[in-house]
Amino acid sequence: MRVFVCLLFFIPGSLSMCSEPVKGPKELVAGLGSCLYISCRYDLCQVGSDTKLQKLLWLRNPFYESTMKEFIGVKVSEPPRTPEANKGDCSLILRHVRAGDAGLYGLRLVAGPTGRKKEQLLWIHRVTINVTDTPPAPHLWPDPTPLTQGQKTTLGCWVHPSCPEETFTLTWEGPITRTPGVHVEAWTPPDTVVSFPVLGNLLTFEPFWYHDGTFLNCSIRGSDRKTISWASRELQVNYAPRDVRVEVTPSSPVHEGQEVTLSCRSSAKPPSHTYTWSAGGRILPHQAAQVVLGTVQATDSGSYSCRATNAVGTTESPPTVLKVYYAPRDVRVEVTPSSPVHEGWEVTLSCRDSSNPPSHTYTWSLEGHILPHRTAQVLLRATKATDGGSYSCQATNDLGTAKSFPTTLEVYCEWGKIAVEGGARWRWGGQEGCRVVKMAVGWSRWL
Repeated sequence: MRVFVCLLFFIPGSLSMCSEPVKGPKELVAGLGSCLYISCRYDLCQVGSDTKLQKLLWLRNPFYESTMKEFIGVKVSEPPRTPEANKGDCSLILRHVRAGDAGLYGLRLVAGPTGRKKEQLLWIHRVTINVTDTPPAPHLWPDPTPLTQGQKTTLGCWVHPSCPEETFTLTWEGPITRTPGVHVEAWTPPDTVVSFPVLGNLLTFEPFWYHDGTFLNCSIRGSDRKTISWASRELQVNYAPRDVRVEVTPSSPVHEGQEVTLSCRSSAKPPSHTYTWSAGGRILPHQAAQVVLGTVQATDSGSYSCRATNAVGTTESPPTVLKVYYAPRDVRVEVTPSSPVHEGWEVTLSCRDSSNPPSHTYTWSLEGHILPHRTAQVLLRATKATDGGSYSCQATNDLGTAKSFPTTLEVYCEWGKIAVEGGARWRWGGQEGCRVVKMAVGWSRWL
């Protein structure tokens, strides 16, 4: 049940010396059966040296009677006063609030020098009382605004003072209250928050990204520690990009010639608006969240990173490797040690190629004849003259096969070997494929 009364009145009287001599709430909510404390302070602002408080009276449903030129209504209370005092307490207590207590209340104040009506201060302070079947909730300050991760933040909670026979406490509840460094202290709100006396406390903390979307409650608890009512707020926390990563579509590895999309993903609030891409530490010209490689090449392989930026900050992703698969290319035969070599030397023939995934099958040929070797290297432990000739290799991976150009291996014969033919002693030699050239022992020229 909720009863609401709102009436408007014209306020007669001179306000020349005090703009607002009475400070107090202008609207309150009371729960059925509760005790309502209406805080009130007055200040006469010293209207002349002989100013006296002439009337201080709470009325219910006050209205201005033009004949009497005075506010009249049902007398509720006459706060204690000292005639000589120019400021004091004018609070009102309503105990065991009923539905019929809802309505308009007014504090009538008259003050001024004795006998000089023209210089009198005439004032009425109105308070609208609403009665509900639920207890009133505390107030949160300031109005909801996005918070920023890492920046110190304060939130205030305040309530109207309780009746003298009541005791309660204000308690903050929620995940953020368990943050390291959180601090709670008693708080008197400034006049910009509320212009009359209230009870409050202040929560100081530094929000983090994981507080975004969580709720913070300020609860009123009675002397038995049970919650009477509460006010709740969902926290909105801005934070720099986090979980920044590069996603590859289709997933790596990809085949040469495919279209590939690199996406810079992140969690950020507000969303990231600027992106910087790099490959192998080299800055790329792309600045969008996605990079499309229309026809991916082997040279596009490498480690890609992106940096995401929003209004709070910038965060860089760890590198993501893009693997581009392609058939063997640049196949060639390497000879170690380099040709020519001498008979008896150990020689290694290596089939080199560029491929991804690496080649797994190799085929060798000598002068067009297929050799029995199937590995990337062929070891000739003691080279013979017959090992010389043009070698080729063929490399194969899951995507295709490629063949090298021929590479010639030259094998030089040893000098000084003696042969006996027809009773004559001959020395043979030569350096071109071990071609036998006969030379008589002791002759000075080739035959």
